[in-house]
Amino acid sequence: MKRLFAVLVFACAAAQASDAIGVLTRVTGRVSILREGRTAALPAKGYELLFAGDRLSTAANSEAGFIFCAGAESGRILPLSEIRFDAGAVVLMEGKITDQQKIAACRLPQGLGLADASRQQAGGLRLRGPRLVLKAPRSTAVATSRPMFTWNALDGADDYQVTVLDREGRTVFETASASAELSYPPSAPPLEWAQTYRWRVAARSRGVVVKEASAHFQVLFREQAEMISQQAGEMRAVLSRQPRDATTRLLLAFLYDSNGMIDEAIEAYSPLSSVGWVKARILQLKEGR
Repeated sequence: MKRLFAVLVFACAAAQASDAIGVLTRVTGRVSILREGRTAALPAKGYELLFAGDRLSTAANSEAGFIFCAGAESGRILPLSEIRFDAGAVVLMEGKITDQQKIAACRLPQGLGLADASRQQAGGLRLRGPRLVLKAPRSTAVATSRPMFTWNALDGADDYQVTVLDREGRTVFETASASAELSYPPSAPPLEWAQTYRWRVAARSRGVVVKEASAHFQVLFREQAEMISQQAGEMRAVLSRQPRDATTRLLLAFLYDSNGMIDEAIEAYSPLSSVGWVKARILQLKEGR
């Protein structure tokens, strides 16, 4: 990526000693990693978490890309190079690092020790059963004043009454929908920036409410929403040309995650859900609702 992505207003929290401080995004050729306190190096793998004290070495014709959360930067380690990841800096010991740039804040799963970092697994999805479940937006932030509302369809429901209320409990919008989704219409007054709302869906059968559920969400500040939209657009444009660009894909997920856009963050992480720590982060986001 040629253009630097601006650092978000939400900065990375300082990593605890036992927490991951970065992640490898791409490994080609023979790349080894020596963990602090270990005497033997192991082959490095893509998407592997990095901890303070890790040393990375690249052989001839070998490279490795990385995201260093503690320093809010990314880069590429060239062949015949060795670097050390300290708690607050990337230390070049031999060779060369290229393509260094500032990045958005990271959101790696916390509490993953070195022993279980590569095998951390997320639990399965909870079965919804016959309940009415509001899918999105739910306990999240949105970067638009006209969000899309989605929920699960119920057998036997004729339609759904959708109501949006402000923080004082006043109805700002209400309508009926025959399907399990509704786009906030352009004919309705836009929701206010930097405000919290609650929305409610009542499933009806023959005019009688049979199931009801509600959730809340927050509309971001307008300037923040515009910044996110611009950066996300740039990253998605890169991914459309280079769909295997692991750095950009993770940065997109971090962008949404750092700004509290849980629905978008889960969606952005999902293509990498086979990676253990990514599964763990998705589970953390879902359980935090």
